[in-house]
Amino acid sequence: MIALEPVKPGYLALRGTVDAGTVPALLESGWNKLKRCLEEGDVVVDLSAVSDADSAALALLVCWLRRARRDQGHRLCYVQFPGELAALAGLCGLDVLLCIDSDAGAGSKSSSFSAAACEGNTDHVGK
Repeated sequence: MIALEPVKPGYLALRGTVDAGTVPALLESGWNKLKRCLEEGDVVVDLSAVSDADSAALALLVCWLRRARRDQGHRLCYVQFPGELAALAGLCGLDVLLCIDSDAGAGSKSSSFSAAACEGNTDHVGK
C-alpha cells in the first residue's frame, strides 16, 4: 500500500512502492495533502519508508517540487532517500535538484537533506 501521511506539522512520510503503477493515483491525492501542508509553510517529505521505486517516483518528486514552488511559493524538500532511488536520481542528473547528499554514496541505505545545499538549488524549479 502506498501512502503519504502527516507525521508532524510540516513533515510527511511517503510509504510503500512508488512506481509506474502507483504514481498516477498518488500524483493528485499526494499533492492535495502536500498543498494543505504548504499553505502553512515549508514542508519536508521523508522517503525512508519507500520500499521500492523506479523512474516514475523521480518524476513524481520533481512534479511535486515544481508545483510547490510555482503554486504555493514554499519550499518542499525530501529527506532519507533510499539508496537505489538516490543512485537513480544521480544517474538522471536529478540529485542536485532533489538535494541528495552526494557523500551518502551508492551503497548507502539513505541520504540526508542538507538545507545549505538546497538553498540555491530550487531557483530554477518551475521555470
